[in-house]
This record gives sequence, C-alpha cells and structure tokens, in this order.
Amino acid sequence: MVTNILKSHSIERKLFLGAITLCVFSALAYAAVLGGAINHAMTRRKTGEEIAVLRARVALLESTYFARTNGIDTSVAADLGFIEARSVAYIARTQRTPALSLNVQP
Repeated sequence: MVTNILKSHSIERKLFLGAITLCVFSALAYAAVLGGAINHAMTRRKTGEEIAVLRARVALLESTYFARTNGIDTSVAADLGFIEARSVAYIARTQRTPALSLNVQP
C-alpha cells in the first residue's frame, strides 16, 4: 500500500510526504532540544563545582585575614616601626569651593 501511495500523484501522496517531513523535523527538533538540555546541565554542574572551589578559596583567605588581623597588637606594631598617635586631627570642609579648571587661552 505504501508503494502505491508513493507512485500515485494524488493528495494522499502529498499528505504522506508531509507527514514524513513533519516526523523528521520533529525528531531533529527533539534531538536539538535534548542536546541543549544536556549541555545546559553539564555546564551548570561544572559551574557549581567552580563556585564550590571559589567559596573554599574565599573561606581560606578570610581565615588567613582574620588570623593576621587578630594577631596584630601594639607590640607587633612597635616592632614594625609604628608609634602610637598622641593627638588625632580631623579635617573638615566647612564651605564649598568652586570647581577649578585649567585656562589654556593665550
């Protein structure tokens, strides 16, 4: 019966070829979507692993930072050449000054 449909030039042949074309197109579209989903899942997994590594590195840097900052006291600072400030001075701007520009006219 299929050979009879392919040999004839009737509407059934056109419908049959259209259905075959639709099936092939649907299979190709399904394969493309499935491939994209697999690629997305693998990329997401790899990115998750990279994020875990970066979080571990940040945690290590934080612990190193806290260990160093908590280990600093006045004796360590004095050994490094720092002295204690006797008076603290603050700078405050009381009035707004106009903006300055460079005048390049001769």
